[in-house]
Parts: sequence; structure tokens; C-alpha cells
Amino acid sequence: MTKATAQEEFGRTVLGPIVADFCLRLWDLQSLLPDPDRFAALFCARGGLRMNLCFQHFCAATKLTPAIAGSDFMVSRLVALRAALVEPLESGVLGPAAAAALHYEFERGGLQPAVNAICGIDTPSDETTSTTGTQILEALRSPAFRDAAHAAITDQTALFQTHLQQVSGARRHIMLVDTGLYGTTGQLLAEAFPDVTFSTALMARSFRPLRGATAVPSYGLLTESADYRVEFAHTALLRYWQYIEWLFEPELPSVRTFAPGPDGPVSNLQRDGYRARIQPTAQTAFAGVVSYLDDLPTDSATRLAQDVPAAWRRFQRALVLPDARAVDALMIGVRSHDFGRDETWHLRAWNGPLAALRGSSMWREGEITRSGTKLRIPLLLGVEAAYVARRVHRRRKRPTP
Repeated sequence: MTKATAQEEFGRTVLGPIVADFCLRLWDLQSLLPDPDRFAALFCARGGLRMNLCFQHFCAATKLTPAIAGSDFMVSRLVALRAALVEPLESGVLGPAAAAALHYEFERGGLQPAVNAICGIDTPSDETTSTTGTQILEALRSPAFRDAAHAAITDQTALFQTHLQQVSGARRHIMLVDTGLYGTTGQLLAEAFPDVTFSTALMARSFRPLRGATAVPSYGLLTESADYRVEFAHTALLRYWQYIEWLFEPELPSVRTFAPGPDGPVSNLQRDGYRARIQPTAQTAFAGVVSYLDDLPTDSATRLAQDVPAAWRRFQRALVLPDARAVDALMIGVRSHDFGRDETWHLRAWNGPLAALRGSSMWREGEITRSGTKLRIPLLLGVEAAYVARRVHRRRKRPTP
């Protein structure tokens, strides 16, 4: 079996039922909303574009009608952060969501990449290796950058806000649909547009404490967990999250900027032919997913009750105890970091058993299996045992009520 064939087969038999389960849960969630005409479902670029496509295929096959209107939404964490900085540029005080995003994304990068990513302003190189959100805001408000930063941020946010109003039909209740994990985009948008009520429906949800931020109801429709739990196969999504992002994100740039267009603002993602890139390509995992969705019967619940549990078991085993076939199906190569930067994550070269257990790796288990080492099984079991030990340690550290 070729690598392409392995990917498509895995997409159809394993990922297909899992994605169908997500689509059914999303449909259920929307059907529970009171006064659904007041809501809009916005599928967040980039991954949400293919999630919307999957949801459409699922509803067409099962003859289910979505309760609320859905649209593609040209957004990114960078765009949402920029909108959340409009008010702090005037007041000099960061909101909790904006402060957290600046800290998480730029703490170790210095002022230069932060200012460049947010405003597109080329700044003199500096030797700082760490920075805070407050320092970034002070730089944006400094005489050196104030006028250019204010113009860039407010002009881009005005275009983005027009796009938001267009795709939502100016509704005041918006359900953001995205892959996951923390609901950061929703928190930033809630801070930027307090007159709009946001909620977030994610495939998987994890937790990052954010005190003082606007409460944004968030739902992990397939799993909600702080980390991987051996006894719950659904949480295996968190072991190799880059794969889920890779599955849904088409080969299109992250949304960074908007420009005026004849029918409203147009993002840098929406270049000529971009819709064709959202469609499945033959012999890919995503093609297998869509094929499974198209073959669902009208009574999909019965089919999914049979397929989904087995799919989760296969998914967990493929991730934590992969063989060569699983590596062919799941290896993705390079992933971009985004957030206005060109940094990427790469697969590490094999440097021996000890090196495989250390440091950061997109998919440590795949790295071990791909090496061909005779220690594959002991190493994989050791990694799994480490996750169990970490969870026990964290549980013991929790304060007793």
C-alpha cells in the first residue's frame, strides 16, 4: 500500500466516522439554541473552511437541516488580536485576552517580530530575547510607531469588522466553529466587540486559565480535557494535535490582512482559485473523510453507533503504538506556526533512543517508529507510561477542597 493510499484509507475508515460524529454533535448543539434566527455559525479560517465543507456534506447525506445559518469566516488569532488592541491603543490598558495572547505568542521573540506581525511595520533589529504584553503595547504607542501602528490596526480592524457584519448578517449572537484547542479567537473577539455575544464550538477543547477575560461559552464536541488520558481514546486528539490542524487546513495562507473589494473586504487568503484548494484532493486523508460522509445513510445515528467506537480505538492505537502503515498514514512533515510569523515545526531527525524521549516533538511516537529501531515497542510503551505518570503527578499536586 502506498503512502497516499494509506492516508485515504485512514481518512475513510478512521477519521471519517470521527468527523461525522463531530458534525452530528454540532447539528445537535445548534438545534438546542433558543431563537436560532438570532444566531450565525461562522466557520473560522483556515481549518473551519473544510469543517464547513464537511458539515455541508454530512447534512446533505443525512437530510438534516442546520438550525442556524452558516458561513465561512476569514479570521485568525492575529486578526482577532489586532481588533482587541484598538481600545488599548487609546487607553494604554490591555484587556486580559489581548495580554495573554501577546504573552503567549511573543514572550520569547522580542519587540521587533511582535510589532512587525501586528502592524506590518519594519522596525530596527533589537537584541531583546523576551518581552511582555505591556512592553509591546508601549512600543505601539511610542512616538516612533504610534501613528503608523494606529493607522494599520484601526484600518485593518475596520475592514475586518465589515467582513464580520457581512458574513454574520449583522447578528449579535455568533457561534464560532473551529478545530480547537483553547478558544483564543473567541476570547479576543469578545474583548474587541463587547456588543456581540460569542460562543465557540470546537472539535477538541483544552484549558488555559485566563482570569478576568469575557466569558465565552466553549464546547469541545469530541473531547474536553487538560491533557491526554489513556483510558479515554477521544483524548488521543491531544497527543498529535498538529495532525488534526493539518487535516483540515488547506494549502492557503493564514488570514493576516484585508483589502477593499467590490463586494466587501477581501482577505489575503481569498486569492484566485482559493475555493478549489478547500476541496478534497484524491488519495488524501481528507478525501477519505468526505467519501465517508457522502456515503452516510439518512439514518446516520445507527451507522455511527457502530463505526465511531471502533474508529476511536483505531485512532488511539495508531497514534500511541504506530506501526509502519500508521506512520505512512499520519506523518505530515512541516507545520507552520502562523500568527504573522514564518516559523515552522519540522520532523526531527533520528538521533537515538534517548534523544527521541527528550525535547519537543510534533509526534514522538511516529519519530520512533520511522527510525526502524528495534527498541520501538519498549520506547513506545515508555512514552505511554510517562503520560500516565504525569497525569498521576498532576492529580496529586491539585489542592484538596
